[in-house]
Amino acid sequence: MHVCLYFIAPHRLKHIDIAFMRALHRKVNIVPIIAKSDTMTTKEKEEFKLVVREALQREGIEAYPFDVSVLRQMEQQDKQEYRLPWAVIGSTDAHLDAGATVYLRKYPWGNALSSEPAHSDLPALRNMIMWSGQWHDLKMATRAKYEAWRVSRPLSRRSSAALATGCRAIASKLRKVSDAGCRARFACSRAFAVGCESVGVPSRVGARALLVLLLSLGAMGTPRAVRWATGADLSLARKLEFARQQVDSLVLDKSRLVQQYEKQLAEVRSKLHDSQSHGEIYAQSERQHALEKIELNKALRVANHRAEHAEAKEAMCTARHGDTWSPFVSAASKAGVKMGEMISGATEQVVASSKGLAKDAGDAFTSLAKEARTKAPAISKDLGSTARRLFSESVLKDVHPVG
Repeated sequence: MHVCLYFIAPHRLKHIDIAFMRALHRKVNIVPIIAKSDTMTTKEKEEFKLVVREALQREGIEAYPFDVSVLRQMEQQDKQEYRLPWAVIGSTDAHLDAGATVYLRKYPWGNALSSEPAHSDLPALRNMIMWSGQWHDLKMATRAKYEAWRVSRPLSRRSSAALATGCRAIASKLRKVSDAGCRARFACSRAFAVGCESVGVPSRVGARALLVLLLSLGAMGTPRAVRWATGADLSLARKLEFARQQVDSLVLDKSRLVQQYEKQLAEVRSKLHDSQSHGEIYAQSERQHALEKIELNKALRVANHRAEHAEAKEAMCTARHGDTWSPFVSAASKAGVKMGEMISGATEQVVASSKGLAKDAGDAFTSLAKEARTKAPAISKDLGSTARRLFSESVLKDVHPVG
């Protein structure tokens, strides 16, 4: 089986669905699908998809991973995001729309189209399985699952019916062999007794001699049996057994390598898609920068043209009115020279008057200081005598005779 489209009822994920997918995902490629998705709103559909994804991840159920690059291209084409599980709408009601046959479900509030990507994931799922080259990948993944199952399938996991049939066949064979052995043993004993009688040797002595002969033959074949058991004697049967073991191990390695290759291929395709998207973004930015550079060059050329035009106008004005304005320019320059001379003369007068005032103020301050130094001892002496007189008067007023 290449693929199993497992339909899940809307609004509720049952335990039996988890059990079935857990039992099947190692043996077949599972694509989980939500049926009758038109019974849910857009928000309910997204929430239910998230619930199903979390349940599959929690239970270790591996759904078939489609090619990421093809899926991203389809998302860009349909302007719709596609994530597991696929929510589909099915209908057998055919209607003509602009000359084309469409399948839809009619409701009082509108129509739900099964072929519209905004309503159903059915067109995208059909494209991914049948038309986008995924069928070859499905076959390869199915082959890898089958080989892994065949190698890892021990005898204890085979069906009870096959075991019972094999046991009955072995039991019948053993019974037949036992009956044939009994008949052969009886015939050998009769023949041995007749031979001993014809030779004239007692049967007991003949039996002992036969036992010794068998033991000697067994001793001779023991080294060869030991070599066969240890692998030293590579007979045809032993070589065939070794070849079968090597084939089984190679098949197991092949399945592992196929799974590893598929995983690495998906990673490389995802990285390639990311690099392509980054390259597109970089190319878009480069185009934007180029457009901005062109605009800036245009603005620069316009500014240069305007500057050249202004310089040409200035040169023309100078050439036309140069003789008319020259007297005014010379008069203005002479007036500026005179104003500068007047300002410098006023500045020199102010500096000289300020120097004279500073000198007069210094002389007055020096004379006042000399006068203060000469009168200071007399003033201090007068102050001392006055203070002693006042002190003696106050003491004599306060003293009274005693008794």
